[in-house]
Amino acid sequence: MRDTTASASHIRAARALTPGTRLVYAPGQGDQPSGFDRGFTALDAIPPEHRDTILAPEIRRVPGDLLLCRNDRDEGERQLREAIDMARGRSERILEFRATTRLARLWRQQGRREEARRVLLEIWREEERR
Repeated sequence: MRDTTASASHIRAARALTPGTRLVYAPGQGDQPSGFDRGFTALDAIPPEHRDTILAPEIRRVPGDLLLCRNDRDEGERQLREAIDMARGRSERILEFRATTRLARLWRQQGRREEARRVLLEIWREEERR
């Protein structure tokens, strides 16, 4: 008989990361965890052996986004770049687009507008060729 405990928990966590849903980045109240902590907890619920199979680019993008919200820009950008590379390698275009859009938004906020524009144009041109 197959143990479904890990499967159920990683499915719940994957649902939290599914396109179309949003994590709430709200501060915790009293002993309640913040939206950041719930986001990281959802990611931790996915067993390590499944992290490269189930929405793997999202498992990189979401922590990157959370880190950016915490002003950890270097690590957040690294996570976003990893998500882009992974999505590109797996031909998961929508996940590549999500991570690229977030990275471009970060660069725009940092005054790196030309880099942001270039990376978005690159992904759009690639899509037009398909």
